[in-house]
Amino acid sequence: MTNLKRPTEILASNQSGTLQLIYAKAAQLTTLNKIWRTQIDETLAQHTQVANYREGCLVIEVSSPVWATRLRYGIPDLLQKLRALNEFAGLTRIEWYVKPA
Repeated sequence: MTNLKRPTEILASNQSGTLQLIYAKAAQLTTLNKIWRTQIDETLAQHTQVANYREGCLVIEVSSPVWATRLRYGIPDLLQKLRALNEFAGLTRIEWYVKPA
């Protein structure tokens, strides 16, 4: 029988590799998504998620153009709220895209 390694074991043995970078980015996005959901309206949270955060730009995936419009109108307030948090201290802008069907 083959001794298969668990994903966490593979990551631990590949400290500086590409897989480790992917895992770290996924963990970062998971954390940012949890924070995002606490800072926005519950209904909007059901239709959005953090897609990326890089160089001060938070990219949000939105389920439809209607929700993108609603998000767009709330961006000034969201920027202010999010910048007050350590995780988003360097936030300069929020961009969005509508998730392809």
